[in-house]
Amino acid sequence: MIVPELAAQPPGLPDAPDQAPLGGLGLLAAAGGAYAWKKLRDKNA
Repeated sequence: MIVPELAAQPPGLPDAPDQAPLGGLGLLAAAGGAYAWKKLRDKNA
């Protein structure tokens, strides 16, 4: 019976995660801000 050796990883931090694209998130935030501004402006008028 042959037992495979398991390679242990050295201690340390994992690699940094990939960054998510923020183009769509920025667009949604801008649209939400414009909507909120319009609602506040209409409420005060």
